Amino acid sequence: MSISIKAYVSFFDYGKKIYHNGLIVDFSIREDMLNSGKIEFINKQTALAGENKIEVKIIFAYGELVCPFLKKGAKYIFGEPSFPYGECEVIKIFPCASVGVI
Repeated sequence: MSISIKAYVSFFDYGKKIYHNGLIVDFSIREDMLNSGKIEFINKQTALAGENKIEVKIIFAYGELVCPFLKKGAKYIFGEPSFPYGECEVIKIFPCASVGVI
C-alpha cells in the first residue's frame, strides 16, 4: 500500500542541474535500507540545483516499509545511493491506515 507525505525539499547546489516533476529517487528514511519515492512539485514543473523549501508531495510505493519511520519535522536525504540530490523535511504524513500510524 502506498503512502504520501507533504514536504519541503531543498536541492544541494550542483551547478546548473535541473530537476523535473515526477522525479523518482531513493530516500534515507531507515538505517537498514533505501526507499524509493516519487517527488511531485506542488506549484511548478521544474526546480534548479540550490533551490530551497520547495513544497512537494512525495509518494512511497511501499508505505508499510517507511510509515513507522516517518516523523513530522524530520529531515531525510534523497537522491541516488552514492549521490545525494538534497534533503526533505516532512510537513504532513497522510494516514498510514494499513499499519495504524498517523
